Amino acid sequence: LLLTEENGARRLVLLDKEGNPVFDPIALGFGDVFFAPDDNGFVVESHTAEGSATYRHYDFTGAVTEYTYVTGFTGFSEGLAMVTLTDGRIVYINHMAEIVIQ
Repeated sequence: LLLTEENGARRLVLLDKEGNPVFDPIALGFGDVFFAPDDNGFVVESHTAEGSATYRHYDFTGAVTEYTYVTGFTGFSEGLAMVTLTDGRIVYINHMAEIVIQ
């Protein structure tokens, strides 16, 4: 769920089947977006004041994997995501940010 508080702050909340929060809400910045969850979790794209983006993968326990060398992300499909790396290469990664296809 994406919640917007009265002061405009946005939080992303993940609920289990019983409607209970799985982990603490994730604070989202104004331009931040999240990609639809799949079997392994979901990715949040955060934007800096300079306009660059960073990407973090959250599994369903709240563990986070930072995609530090990714500058573009398309979302996961069947366990792989097409990404652009800081060196300009376009590759496919798994949820742990390991390059699977070059």
